[in-house]
Amino acid sequence: MTRTRQPQAVKQEGPTPEWEPYASHGAILRVRHTSCRGRYELASEGGEFFVLRPADRRGHEQTSRGRAYRDVIQMYAAPVRKHHLDHTSRGEWYEADPYVNQAEAG
Repeated sequence: MTRTRQPQAVKQEGPTPEWEPYASHGAILRVRHTSCRGRYELASEGGEFFVLRPADRRGHEQTSRGRAYRDVIQMYAAPVRKHHLDHTSRGEWYEADPYVNQAEAG
Protein backbone atom coordinates (compact mmCIF):
# COMPACT_ATOMS: atom_id res chain seq x y z
CA MET A 1 0.00 0.00 0.00
CA THR A 2 1.58 3.24 -1.14
CA ARG A 3 0.84 6.35 0.88
CA THR A 4 1.62 9.72 -0.54
CA ARG A 5 1.10 13.32 0.34
CA GLN A 6 0.01 15.48 -2.53
CA PRO A 7 0.59 19.23 -2.80
CA GLN A 8 -2.23 21.57 -1.76
CA ALA A 9 -3.33 21.97 -5.39
CA VAL A 10 -5.15 18.64 -5.81
CA LYS A 11 -7.65 18.93 -8.66
CA GLN A 12 -11.28 19.00 -7.54
CA GLU A 13 -13.23 19.19 -10.79
CA GLY A 14 -15.50 16.41 -11.94
CA PRO A 15 -19.13 15.42 -11.66
CA THR A 16 -20.81 15.64 -8.29
CA PRO A 17 -22.50 12.32 -7.58
CA GLU A 18 -26.08 12.12 -6.41
CA TRP A 19 -26.48 9.41 -3.78
CA GLU A 20 -29.43 7.06 -3.29
CA PRO A 21 -29.90 3.94 -1.15
CA TYR A 22 -28.14 0.90 -2.61
CA ALA A 23 -30.59 -1.59 -4.07
CA SER A 24 -29.34 -4.93 -5.36
CA HIS A 25 -30.46 -5.88 -8.84
CA GLY A 26 -30.06 -9.58 -8.06
CA ALA A 27 -26.72 -10.07 -9.82
CA ILE A 28 -23.35 -10.62 -8.15
CA LEU A 29 -22.01 -7.42 -6.62
CA ARG A 30 -18.34 -6.99 -7.45
CA VAL A 31 -16.20 -4.40 -5.71
CA ARG A 32 -13.47 -3.56 -8.20
CA HIS A 33 -11.56 -1.00 -6.12
CA THR A 34 -11.76 0.59 -2.66
CA SER A 35 -10.54 4.11 -1.94
CA CYS A 36 -8.52 5.45 0.98
CA ARG A 37 -9.90 4.17 4.29
CA GLY A 38 -12.76 2.36 2.54
CA ARG A 39 -14.66 5.57 1.98
CA TYR A 40 -15.75 4.82 -1.61
CA GLU A 41 -15.93 1.66 -3.68
CA LEU A 42 -15.96 1.29 -7.44
CA ALA A 43 -18.44 -1.52 -8.02
CA SER A 44 -20.33 -3.38 -10.71
CA GLU A 45 -23.41 -5.54 -10.77
CA GLY A 46 -25.08 -7.12 -13.77
CA GLY A 47 -22.89 -5.29 -16.29
CA GLU A 48 -23.47 -1.85 -14.77
CA PHE A 49 -20.86 0.22 -12.96
CA PHE A 50 -21.50 2.54 -10.00
CA VAL A 51 -19.90 3.95 -6.84
CA LEU A 52 -20.81 2.79 -3.33
CA ARG A 53 -20.26 4.44 0.02
CA PRO A 54 -21.31 3.52 3.56
CA ALA A 55 -24.62 5.11 4.57
CA ASP A 56 -24.89 7.21 7.73
CA ARG A 57 -26.71 4.58 9.78
CA ARG A 58 -26.22 1.24 8.05
CA GLY A 59 -26.09 -0.22 4.60
CA HIS A 60 -24.73 1.62 1.60
CA GLU A 61 -25.60 4.36 -0.85
CA GLN A 62 -24.90 4.28 -4.57
CA THR A 63 -24.53 6.67 -7.46
CA SER A 64 -26.54 6.24 -10.63
CA ARG A 65 -25.52 3.19 -12.63
CA GLY A 66 -24.09 3.09 -16.10
CA ARG A 67 -22.46 0.83 -18.62
CA ALA A 68 -19.84 3.42 -19.64
CA TYR A 69 -16.81 2.56 -17.51
CA ARG A 70 -15.05 5.85 -18.27
CA ASP A 71 -18.02 7.89 -16.99
CA VAL A 72 -18.17 5.92 -13.75
CA ILE A 73 -14.41 6.36 -13.22
CA GLN A 74 -15.01 10.13 -13.40
CA MET A 75 -17.90 9.76 -10.92
CA TYR A 76 -15.65 7.74 -8.57
CA ALA A 77 -12.70 10.13 -8.83
CA ALA A 78 -14.65 13.28 -7.90
CA PRO A 79 -15.45 12.41 -4.24
CA VAL A 80 -12.07 10.68 -3.82
CA ARG A 81 -10.33 13.94 -4.83
CA LYS A 82 -12.39 15.79 -2.22
CA HIS A 83 -11.46 13.18 0.38
CA HIS A 84 -7.79 13.68 -0.50
CA LEU A 85 -8.20 17.46 -0.17
CA ASP A 86 -9.68 16.95 3.30
CA HIS A 87 -6.58 14.95 4.32
CA THR A 88 -4.25 17.52 2.78
CA SER A 89 -5.98 20.44 4.53
CA ARG A 90 -5.33 18.72 7.86
CA GLY A 91 -1.72 17.95 6.95
CA GLU A 92 -2.44 14.20 6.90
CA TRP A 93 -1.15 11.47 4.61
CA TYR A 94 -3.57 9.64 2.35
CA GLU A 95 -3.48 6.61 0.13
CA ALA A 96 -2.83 7.47 -3.51
CA ASP A 97 -5.51 6.18 -5.87
CA PRO A 98 -4.65 5.01 -9.40
CA TYR A 99 -8.22 5.58 -10.58
CA VAL A 100 -7.96 9.30 -9.81
CA ASN A 101 -4.89 9.44 -12.05
CA GLN A 102 -6.74 7.45 -14.73
CA ALA A 103 -9.67 9.89 -14.55
CA GLU A 104 -7.34 12.86 -14.97
CA ALA A 105 -5.67 11.23 -17.98
CA GLY A 106 -9.10 10.86 -19.60
